[in-house]
Amino acid sequence: DKLRSSLPHESSLTLSKNVLAMSAVYYAAIAAGLPQGTFIPVEEVRRAFQTAIEERVKKWPLEKKDVQALSNLTVQLEVAKYLLADDVQVYFARDLEVDGK
Repeated sequence: DKLRSSLPHESSLTLSKNVLAMSAVYYAAIAAGLPQGTFIPVEEVRRAFQTAIEERVKKWPLEKKDVQALSNLTVQLEVAKYLLADDVQVYFARDLEVDGK
Protein backbone atom coordinates (compact mmCIF):
# COMPACT_ATOMS: atom_id res chain seq x y z
CA ASP A 1 0.00 0.00 0.00
CA LYS A 2 2.96 2.32 0.58
CA LEU A 3 3.98 1.92 -3.07
CA ARG A 4 0.43 2.48 -4.25
CA SER A 5 0.02 5.64 -2.16
CA SER A 6 3.28 7.08 -3.48
CA LEU A 7 2.11 6.92 -7.10
CA PRO A 8 0.83 10.24 -8.46
CA HIS A 9 -2.08 8.84 -10.49
CA GLU A 10 -2.39 5.12 -10.06
CA SER A 11 -4.58 4.49 -13.10
CA SER A 12 -2.25 6.39 -15.42
CA LEU A 13 0.67 4.14 -14.45
CA THR A 14 -1.16 0.81 -14.72
CA LEU A 15 -0.07 -1.22 -17.73
CA SER A 16 -2.58 -3.36 -19.59
CA LYS A 17 -2.60 -5.94 -22.40
CA ASN A 18 0.80 -7.58 -23.05
CA VAL A 19 4.02 -7.06 -21.11
CA LEU A 20 7.49 -8.34 -22.00
CA ALA A 21 9.30 -9.28 -18.79
CA MET A 22 13.09 -9.57 -18.84
CA SER A 23 16.03 -9.22 -16.47
CA ALA A 24 15.05 -9.44 -12.78
CA VAL A 25 11.45 -10.33 -13.62
CA TYR A 26 12.69 -13.21 -15.76
CA TYR A 27 14.71 -14.55 -12.83
CA ALA A 28 11.69 -14.26 -10.54
CA ALA A 29 9.72 -16.32 -13.06
CA ILE A 30 12.47 -18.96 -13.06
CA ALA A 31 12.42 -19.03 -9.23
CA ALA A 32 8.63 -19.44 -9.30
CA GLY A 33 8.76 -22.22 -11.90
CA LEU A 34 6.90 -20.27 -14.58
CA PRO A 35 7.43 -21.15 -18.25
CA GLN A 36 9.26 -18.83 -20.60
CA GLY A 37 8.41 -17.95 -24.17
CA THR A 38 4.63 -17.92 -23.75
CA PHE A 39 2.04 -15.44 -22.54
CA ILE A 40 0.80 -16.08 -18.99
CA PRO A 41 -2.13 -14.30 -17.33
CA VAL A 42 -0.92 -11.89 -14.65
CA GLU A 43 -3.13 -13.55 -12.01
CA GLU A 44 -1.23 -16.81 -12.58
CA VAL A 45 2.06 -14.91 -12.30
CA ARG A 46 0.98 -13.28 -9.04
CA ARG A 47 -0.08 -16.64 -7.57
CA ALA A 48 3.16 -18.32 -8.62
CA PHE A 49 5.29 -15.52 -7.14
CA GLN A 50 3.30 -15.62 -3.87
CA THR A 51 3.60 -19.42 -3.64
CA ALA A 52 7.35 -19.28 -4.30
CA ILE A 53 7.75 -16.66 -1.56
CA GLU A 54 5.81 -18.79 0.94
CA GLU A 55 7.82 -21.90 0.05
CA ARG A 56 11.14 -20.12 0.59
CA VAL A 57 10.08 -18.62 3.92
CA LYS A 58 9.29 -22.15 5.17
CA LYS A 59 12.91 -23.17 4.50
CA TRP A 60 14.29 -20.68 7.05
CA PRO A 61 17.23 -20.19 7.61
CA LEU A 62 17.98 -19.48 3.99
CA GLU A 63 21.10 -19.74 1.90
CA LYS A 64 22.30 -16.58 0.13
CA LYS A 65 20.80 -17.61 -3.24
CA ASP A 66 17.41 -18.19 -1.61
CA VAL A 67 17.55 -14.80 0.14
CA GLN A 68 18.27 -13.14 -3.20
CA ALA A 69 15.42 -15.02 -4.90
CA LEU A 70 13.06 -14.18 -2.02
CA SER A 71 13.93 -10.50 -2.27
CA ASN A 72 13.48 -10.45 -6.05
CA LEU A 73 10.21 -12.40 -5.90
CA THR A 74 8.84 -9.97 -3.32
CA VAL A 75 9.70 -6.91 -5.41
CA GLN A 76 8.34 -8.45 -8.61
CA LEU A 77 5.11 -9.53 -6.89
CA GLU A 78 4.52 -5.97 -5.71
CA VAL A 79 5.16 -4.63 -9.22
CA ALA A 80 2.73 -7.20 -10.66
CA LYS A 81 0.09 -6.29 -8.08
CA TYR A 82 0.29 -2.50 -8.38
CA LEU A 83 1.45 -1.70 -11.90
CA LEU A 84 -0.11 -4.45 -14.03
CA ALA A 85 -3.83 -4.45 -14.76
CA ASP A 86 -5.77 -7.67 -14.29
CA ASP A 87 -6.06 -8.19 -18.07
CA VAL A 88 -2.28 -8.31 -18.63
CA GLN A 89 -0.56 -11.27 -20.25
CA VAL A 90 3.11 -11.52 -19.25
CA TYR A 91 5.79 -12.93 -21.57
CA PHE A 92 9.03 -13.93 -19.82
CA ALA A 93 12.20 -13.99 -21.91
CA ARG A 94 15.91 -14.02 -21.14
CA ASP A 95 17.00 -12.72 -24.53
CA LEU A 96 14.98 -10.84 -27.08
CA GLU A 97 15.45 -11.19 -30.80
CA VAL A 98 14.20 -8.43 -33.07
CA ASP A 99 14.29 -9.08 -36.80
CA GLY A 100 16.48 -12.15 -36.22
CA LYS A 101 19.12 -10.23 -34.26
